[in-house]
Amino acid sequence: MTILSLTPEYIFHTKIPNHQEIKDKYLPLLEKDHALRARQGYTSSGTTVFGQNNFHLFDESFVQDVVWKPFRKMLDELPPIHHHSIIKSIKISDIWYNKYLKDHICKPHIHTGCSYSAIYLLHLQEPNPTVFIPNLQNYSYMMYENNIETKHVTEGEVMIFPSNMLHYCLPITKERWVVVWNYSRPNAVLNHAYKNSNKYKVTE
Repeated sequence: MTILSLTPEYIFHTKIPNHQEIKDKYLPLLEKDHALRARQGYTSSGTTVFGQNNFHLFDESFVQDVVWKPFRKMLDELPPIHHHSIIKSIKISDIWYNKYLKDHICKPHIHTGCSYSAIYLLHLQEPNPTVFIPNLQNYSYMMYENNIETKHVTEGEVMIFPSNMLHYCLPITKERWVVVWNYSRPNAVLNHAYKNSNKYKVTE
């Protein structure tokens, strides 16, 4: 695990221990689904199922291992400076996958209507091309190099970050598949009381 902190923004990333098993199961399933439903991306030249109902694609074990375990680990390991409030309840507001081929890009964008976002590198054959940029409100970073590359993040890792963090992808050179989702936080309290209660929700 590593946290790349831009204070107060950050990128948390961690390896999924059973990634190969997950990839062997899900990549063929997503390839079949892609042939039926994928379309041109909104912010990228890749293809996506963003904006569609995709929860049926991912079973309970995927949600536990890939979505919730990394999130709970992030909460446990974030330094105190990021603990403006501790999450009491949260849910997955949407989930989708993107497929990129050679020369595809993803334009700079943020995720709206949510608190945190995550990218799971399901299939990656090159240094990760995702780049993050601090928000313009963080004027103290204007005099420094303000792009954070994530080339060191490898296949099988999940990156979690505040949804309003600007990010984009450099041109792809080899086929790349990612699963992306958003966490929505309906409320927060100043304590560390949270648990995983069901498939798509964390409640006290």
